[in-house]
Amino acid sequence: MLKKLLVCAVLGMSTVVLPAQDVHFTQFTMSPLMLNPANTGAFFGSYRIGGIYRDQWAHLSNSFQTPALYVDAPIIRGFRKTDWVGVGVNFFQDKAGIAGLQFSGLQMSAAYHLSLNKKRSSVLTFGFGGGSMNRRINLNSDKIKLYDELEDPNVQSQDRMSIQEKTDYIDLHAGLLFTHHTKAGNALHIGVALNHLNKPDYKLRGGNGDADKLPMRISGSVDMEFPLADKWSLTPAILVQNMTNIQEIQAQALAGYLFNEEKQITLLGGLGYRLGDAIPVIVGAQWKSLRVGVSWDYNTSDVTPNGNGGFEIAASYIGRIFKKPTVKRVIICPRY
Repeated sequence: MLKKLLVCAVLGMSTVVLPAQDVHFTQFTMSPLMLNPANTGAFFGSYRIGGIYRDQWAHLSNSFQTPALYVDAPIIRGFRKTDWVGVGVNFFQDKAGIAGLQFSGLQMSAAYHLSLNKKRSSVLTFGFGGGSMNRRINLNSDKIKLYDELEDPNVQSQDRMSIQEKTDYIDLHAGLLFTHHTKAGNALHIGVALNHLNKPDYKLRGGNGDADKLPMRISGSVDMEFPLADKWSLTPAILVQNMTNIQEIQAQALAGYLFNEEKQITLLGGLGYRLGDAIPVIVGAQWKSLRVGVSWDYNTSDVTPNGNGGFEIAASYIGRIFKKPTVKRVIICPRY
C-alpha cells in the first residue's frame, strides 16, 4: 500500500512540475533533420524520405512511444554552380504516462550547402529551421492523484485547477555541418546544432516566469564511414548533447559487410554506449538506396530493472530522378 501511495505521489509531483524532455533516438543518424537542420538536403539524390519509431520501457503499461517522419530534398542551385539549397519537413510525436503527456511538432528546415572545392568533396552547410510545437495532458484520469488529494480523497487539489490541458509555441533551431569525402571512399560528417534558440514558453501552468522557458540545447555529432579490407566497412559515430545541467554522451560503431555485390546488399551490425544509461545493440541492412535499422537498449542504470530499455525501428530511402541523356544517332559511312 505504501509503495502505491509513493507512486501516486511521484506521478502527482511530476504532473505539477511538468519537466521538459527532448526527443532523442539511439539511431540518431536515422533521424537527420531532428539531429541538425544543416542535414537538410545533405545527400546525393533527388529526395529522401524516412521514419523512426521508438518504444521506451515497453514493459510498463504507459511507456514512451515516439514516432517521427521526415522528407527533404535539394531543390535549387545556390549562388554558385557548385552550391545548392535543400528544404525539408519533419514531424514527431512523443506520448507517455497515465496522464497522456504528449509532445509533438511539425518543423520546416532549409540549408545552404557551400562547396569548398569544384569537386564538392568538401562542403560547409548552414541550416535553419523551426515550427509549431504543442504539449497536451489529460488530468481526468482517476489514477492521477496529487499530493493533497492523497491526504484527503474528498479534496480536489488547487494545483489541478492551475494546469491547462494544452499549450502551443514556436520553436527555432540552427546548425552547421562539415562534410568531407576522400578518394579512398571515406566520408566524414561533423555537425553542431543549437536547439530552442528563442527559449520558448512551453508551460502547461502559470506563474513561474523563466522556470517555464525551454532552455537552449547544444548538440554535436561526428560520424565517419571508411572501407576496411575486402567487403567490410566501419562507421563509428558519437553524439554529445547538453541542456542546462543535463548531459548526454552516446557513442556507437556499425560494421558493414557487402553480402551481395551484384544486388548491392550490405548487412549492418554493431554496439553502442550511452554514458551511464544503456548499451544499444544495432542491426540493419542497406539495399541500394534503402536502409533499415533495428536497435534495442540494454539499460545499465537503476531506472529500469533487468536491462529493459528502448526499442527502435527505422528506415530511410533516397530517390534519384535523373534525366536520361539524349544520344544522337551517328551513321558511319564506309569509304569506297
